[in-house]
Amino acid sequence: MYENLKGLDLDDLLRRIGTRLELSADQHGRAKGHYDAVGEWFQSPRSPFSRVATTIYPQGSLRILTTVRPKVHQEFDLDLVLEFAIDPRSIADPVILLNTVEAWLGANETYRKMMERKNRCVRLNYAGQFHMDILPAVPDPERGDHCVVVPDREAQHWKPSNPRGYAAWFNNRAQTFRLSKRVEEIEPIPTYQDNGNKEPLRRAVQLLKRWRDVYYARRPEVEARSIVLTTLAATHYSGEARVVDAMGAILTGILAAIQKQGRLIVLNPMNPQEDFSEKWNEPGHYEAFVSGIHDLYAAWAEICSARPGIERVQNLLTRMFDEELAKSVIAEQAEELRKATTNGALRVVGGSGALTTSIVPRSSAIRRKNFYGE
Repeated sequence: MYENLKGLDLDDLLRRIGTRLELSADQHGRAKGHYDAVGEWFQSPRSPFSRVATTIYPQGSLRILTTVRPKVHQEFDLDLVLEFAIDPRSIADPVILLNTVEAWLGANETYRKMMERKNRCVRLNYAGQFHMDILPAVPDPERGDHCVVVPDREAQHWKPSNPRGYAAWFNNRAQTFRLSKRVEEIEPIPTYQDNGNKEPLRRAVQLLKRWRDVYYARRPEVEARSIVLTTLAATHYSGEARVVDAMGAILTGILAAIQKQGRLIVLNPMNPQEDFSEKWNEPGHYEAFVSGIHDLYAAWAEICSARPGIERVQNLLTRMFDEELAKSVIAEQAEELRKATTNGALRVVGGSGALTTSIVPRSSAIRRKNFYGE
């Protein structure tokens, strides 16, 4: 099928993979609806928090637009924060706050059937759609800049965090706008971004998380947290304009840091009291991460080498991201290039030899081909 395809555009393939992994416009709309409904429930006059100033905002991949559909199931993991204007020193036991949030969700007949208790949050399971983790938080009285503390059941103590500060930091690293501060009590989730507007760093994070899901499918207990991969990617991203170059720089940077520092410690850059990598203290977890990164770097170096051929590219993409994804994006790109060649809309990028259907710098048109007799 691809015998005559020369100049495979790897960057375009990676962007297509990211697009297929993320929330669609329809799913994003449904997520917003669920998010708004939870916010309204906690703003109800009957809510135990009705007299407490409350800010509700998204965190994690939903806020920084790096959602990835899990490989094992179809539900996306979405997160929101309920930040209450309460001094944590006035609460004898932090778990009381978590229990109160859980009790109020349970007072809703719909949410009661969907609830699942977690260590630091309450999860709502929207079957076949989303897992929404609702995290209660209060301002950290000792730190500013949006720092908060959250209750932890196992520790029976407050844990430091800063979801809003982290999102602002990541968006800045992605060289995009920072979300403007809002005065409403419920902050909106970010507007849906289509494929053409997704920055290379966001795409690279999606690819890293998908690789993680595939690579550790048989050992999910040792896989790195999404926030760890996201932070490492943003730290080592250097403003590359292409996804393929961004991934290369990120992997090179991570390996260099491992060799220089030994055991990496990944902290929240906007609240160093929060250690994202504490799970690596458990036996075998950090070693599994290092081994995986070395394997990914080797595969990435090969796929970026001097034109390894479409069959080999497909095999490598399969190894990293999944066979179905690899086959579908290559087939899709090949068909678009075939049509563009027929219509005279195909261009070649100078230097790389890659083919494109867009007008980009240093690209020139390819003479239209007439396929007589077809």
